[in-house]
Amino acid sequence: MKTIHLTEEMLQLVALEGIEKHPSAEEHLKQCTVCEVQVRLFSQLAETLETIPPATFQFDLTSIVMKQLPESVPVRLPEKKSLSSNIIVALVFSCSLLIFYLFKDELLEISKISNEITLFLITISGLFLLSLLILDMLREYKSKIEK
Repeated sequence: MKTIHLTEEMLQLVALEGIEKHPSAEEHLKQCTVCEVQVRLFSQLAETLETIPPATFQFDLTSIVMKQLPESVPVRLPEKKSLSSNIIVALVFSCSLLIFYLFKDELLEISKISNEITLFLITISGLFLLSLLILDMLREYKSKIEK
């Protein structure tokens, strides 16, 4: 008879999974009654644990917790008028006029456009489109913040 017994883990595996999955343990269990008794005890313990019903509360925990929470009132921020967007458009327009006035000769030379009015219209329309894109981004940002 062997004096080295199976480990606790191996005994539990044999009890839960069955002896067929562990052939090396099967040989030992045929010769060792101590380990065989341990496997039977672990099997009975597993069966008993499966029959125990899950624990339940005799009260409604959700309602108790919900009563203790403060009532949440949705906070409404005062709506700002679109004064800020008008200011941005005015600033972009005035800055573009200033840039055009200060650097008109350089802009004409860089762009190879001979007419000042054409350059002015192209510059102003580009900056106006840029300001519209900025305003659109700000509106999207505000709507995401509100959500």
